[in-house]
Amino acid sequence: MVQVNTMEEWNQAIEHWAVGYRKRIGEVNLYANGYYPPLVDGLIVDEQGINNEVASKDLIRHYCDAIGETNPLFRDENYAKSTRYGAMIAPPRFIDFISPTYGGSGGMEFPQIPGTVPLNAGSDVEWFAPVYMGDRFNMITRITACRETTKPGTEGKRLFILTGEREYYNQNHQLVIRSKSNCIIVFKFIPPSELKEGELSKGLYSEIKRHRFTQKELEEVAQAYRNEYRRGREVLFWEDVEEGEELPKIVKGPSTVEDSLAFFSGTYFFAYQVKDMYLRAHPSQIVPDPDTNALTPPSLIHISDTHARLQGMPYAIVFAGASEGHICELITNWIGDDGFIKKMSCQSRRINIVGDLNWFKGNVERKYIDPDTGEHLVDLKVWGENQDGILFMPGTATVRLLSREV
Repeated sequence: MVQVNTMEEWNQAIEHWAVGYRKRIGEVNLYANGYYPPLVDGLIVDEQGINNEVASKDLIRHYCDAIGETNPLFRDENYAKSTRYGAMIAPPRFIDFISPTYGGSGGMEFPQIPGTVPLNAGSDVEWFAPVYMGDRFNMITRITACRETTKPGTEGKRLFILTGEREYYNQNHQLVIRSKSNCIIVFKFIPPSELKEGELSKGLYSEIKRHRFTQKELEEVAQAYRNEYRRGREVLFWEDVEEGEELPKIVKGPSTVEDSLAFFSGTYFFAYQVKDMYLRAHPSQIVPDPDTNALTPPSLIHISDTHARLQGMPYAIVFAGASEGHICELITNWIGDDGFIKKMSCQSRRINIVGDLNWFKGNVERKYIDPDTGEHLVDLKVWGENQDGILFMPGTATVRLLSREV
């Protein structure tokens, strides 16, 4: 960790980091099948390589379990065989279990500067083909941008957005998914005397408090789970869609540590000597455990309130990728088995803490026929909001539907 005692030293350290990071723009990494994490000279050099090479039946099920997805199209081989796909496919954001889309920004290489908080800022994803059970993946990553978004006149706080692109190819060398991901880096000047031992940052969202749910509220959630709408085999024809109509909303939560662990299990868990090799190769990511002084990774911000507070968060935070998966579930429930999500763009505008109850909603913005491809398309506005009605993830999506005239 770089020692900074004054704001001048802090700004100099940030400029030094930014110059070094910008040198990586245009950098391309190819991750071959089955090498996660890649090892060089006995050290793990990039934890955002390919996590799981094969979209196996079990891995697809584990992803569905991790986001609460119960659609038989993604879980039941016999059901899926009778659909237009002829085989079981994976949910749209399953690719996070191959390798998280946000790794493309290179944002996991945190600056070694006190008061630094990296956060997933959302992604723009395009789907070109479904992921079938048994598909095997390679991946190409490109770092594309590092831009400062600090507002003029702001002193002691600076913001940068890191952007990267990932392309996921199946065993047929077919481009299946392209993702442009954003990682926001928050720099906050904190005099060394104000940081407790082990703290890396503090107090970015101190106004956020957990909500204690009543039994009535919890019963409403259970009722919403039981009544969740799913179109399934019924075809949603393009001609039947009306601009302005609402998508049937879905609910997730109140989220718990177990929910985060379920998603964590397919993204980047490692332990003991593998964890030790990784952390020693990436010293900027070490967060010493305050009770034992053991070396721990910053990813514990998703499951431990204690580690979250060391990194400036009031509570453990939910994975943004999981929330994007919930938005995809909202959409696939509405479009049915014969619809296809072509693209989706989501922004993480506010942290979503473990303990929040989240509603995912949407409406139809526009329907049209693509003049170049002849596809019948519908543009959607989609978003996630918590139990207090606070928007934490706005987004847009475009879906392809069948037409009665084709």
